[in-house]
Amino acid sequence: MKRVQKLEREEDGFYAMFESQSGNGEYKTKFWTSDKLAFKKGMITCNCKGWIFNRKCRHQGMLKELLLANGVA
Repeated sequence: MKRVQKLEREEDGFYAMFESQSGNGEYKTKFWTSDKLAFKKGMITCNCKGWIFNRKCRHQGMLKELLLANGVA
């Protein structure tokens, strides 16, 4: 059973945790609201392999939907 994703707030942005498709873990996908090191305001990052290697993943779209649903973006 998949859990409902919840948008959380951090000092430098918003994030949500998403289950991997294989069920072997969770990935943190984050929308940055301020610049920090290499991460720029408005950027969406993730710690899954897709984002690490290609700078694109399905979790980015899922986070965008959560941001819109919560009136953030």
